Amino acid sequence: MNKLLPLSEEITPGRVCGECTACCKTHEVSEIEKPAGRWCRHCRAGVGCGIYSARPKPCVDFKCSWLMGHGDDGLRPDRSKIIIDSNYIDGLGKVAMLWEVIRGALLKPLAERLRNQLLSGGLPVCLKFLSGSEELKLYLPPGAKLRPEIRDLLFELGFARIICTESKPKKEAL
Repeated sequence: MNKLLPLSEEITPGRVCGECTACCKTHEVSEIEKPAGRWCRHCRAGVGCGIYSARPKPCVDFKCSWLMGHGDDGLRPDRSKIIIDSNYIDGLGKVAMLWEVIRGALLKPLAERLRNQLLSGGLPVCLKFLSGSEELKLYLPPGAKLRPEIRDLLFELGFARIICTESKPKKEAL
């Protein structure tokens, strides 16, 4: 069982975004013309959203895995510099997404430990670097293969460069 990804969409009581505004940088929000990897013009760093009551639906709907109770306080995205969430991709199923909040965060030992823990739970893992989808890396669990039609679908979804690696995860405690 993978303890880093949520089993439900419910926020864990006692967990709030607070001063964390990491997703205001990492995620694209087309409704307000906010590109991925750049700070939202409505973000008040360390405070929150300047248009909170009128924020777009993607912002309302987004909940990172930490907010839903996974990981300790050190994994809160503004502290770890990594956002963990998941997406469903046709043909791959549930895919763990690790989003880089600051450049280099996905190259550090914490990111490797997170990736290996997720892979050991049988999930493909995508690393989303701040520089954008051209550096998207897809790590598949041991024995999994990326079928050509799935690769084509990922290109259609906007992933300009896909690096597939079969990982042999080490069991490590976080």
